[in-house]
Amino acid sequence: MEKIVHKKKQSKRKLSKKNLLTILILTIVVCSVFLHKTDIVFNKKSITMKGAFQEDYSSNNAFKYSNFDIQGTSWLSFRDVPKLINKYVHGKKTLDFGCGAGRSTRFLKNIGLNVVGIDISNEFIKQAHRIDKSGKYILMKNTTVPIKNNTYDFVFSSHVLLMLPNKEELNKALSEMFRVTKKDGTCIIVTGSEKMHAFDEKWVSYKTNFPENINPKSGDMVKLFIKDCGAVFHDYNWTDEDYSKAIKQNGFEIVTRHYPLGKENEGYAWISEKRTSPYILYVLKKPEEKLAALN
Repeated sequence: MEKIVHKKKQSKRKLSKKNLLTILILTIVVCSVFLHKTDIVFNKKSITMKGAFQEDYSSNNAFKYSNFDIQGTSWLSFRDVPKLINKYVHGKKTLDFGCGAGRSTRFLKNIGLNVVGIDISNEFIKQAHRIDKSGKYILMKNTTVPIKNNTYDFVFSSHVLLMLPNKEELNKALSEMFRVTKKDGTCIIVTGSEKMHAFDEKWVSYKTNFPENINPKSGDMVKLFIKDCGAVFHDYNWTDEDYSKAIKQNGFEIVTRHYPLGKENEGYAWISEKRTSPYILYVLKKPEEKLAALN
């Protein structure tokens, strides 16, 4: 009887050692998986940003967007620009900073300005030349405008700042716009308002009910589908506070902010546009005390 009990105790010891070994192996496996997943999560943003950039600036997206006229919700971002130009701009020499496929450049030409379009995407510049063979379009490299200081009476930028992935890029863009604007010149920036990508807004031309758009924080990637041309863009959720801070840090003075709303009898069945503006337009000038450094 004692031998049987002794064997049972030995068996329990052996079983206990086996259990400990199994637990140890499982722990190592779980930790490895956890660390691997953590590494994926850590790098997810940079991987997503790279993929989004490739999709947004692909030849396919460039072609789709090039066939997108100024219409629907997008029309609101341009509707009041001529009035702002008449009020604040003196001179016709114009730079369209971030011209894309030339839609905004052609708009500015049609209202009588002498305009040059510049963009960082070769695919979009190709489309701009295809549509507007007589237009002047320049490919920008390394976010630097190949133009001398104090050159343009008017610098215009539409739907550009919302596509910049971090504050460093925001500052670079605004610094270049400031540099090439004449000392008595004007800059008008059209960008998305804090409601543009809101999950629960219903726009005539945009679809925004994507998971990325649920309560995004400042600087988070957001998603926009343009119904009229079928193009998808990955933008970034910058607030008025973010824009205003970057604008002032780079020397500009904000003259006014404008939030365009949809009105009756404009030919569109406005939805959210009637009560919420998807855009914010900044009118900027160079303060006198900032000019000496560029002269």
